[in-house]
Amino acid sequence: MNISLRQLRAFATIGHLGSFTRAAEALHATQPALSAQIGELEGALGVRLFDRSTRSVTITRAGHDLLPVVDKILADVELVVTHAHDVSRINVGRVIVAALPSVSSTLLPRAVVGRNDTVSIHALTPTQSRVDTLFITRRAAHQYSALQGFASCLTNNGEVIAA
Repeated sequence: MNISLRQLRAFATIGHLGSFTRAAEALHATQPALSAQIGELEGALGVRLFDRSTRSVTITRAGHDLLPVVDKILADVELVVTHAHDVSRINVGRVIVAALPSVSSTLLPRAVVGRNDTVSIHALTPTQSRVDTLFITRRAAHQYSALQGFASCLTNNGEVIAA
């Protein structure tokens, strides 16, 4: 069984729009190309997904039941792509900040509010271990304007900051 994302996108688009013509326009493809993709997908799955006539297309019961599953697959693939881009742009990671409880509860939240990335920030208080060291990369420090003062404390290789 060889099913492609292109076939799944074609199926989902036709299923949602109810038309090969509109789906072809939305996908910037030709109707014959979409028809071939759907034919190959139906062959691979062993089930008819659409009832077609010269003037209309109707999703079958099997197609109707399969559509939400395909929608989820396509959404999951989009999440994988988004996460890969985030990782490549260093929009994900972990920042550990050593701070007094008063700073952790007042200044730190204001410093990171509204961040759109997925960097997790952990504050260590004096009751926790490793209070005397703040671990953060130089790049992450520069991404957070409230932490830029710490960037100058980094070693040249950007690995460790002394608090």
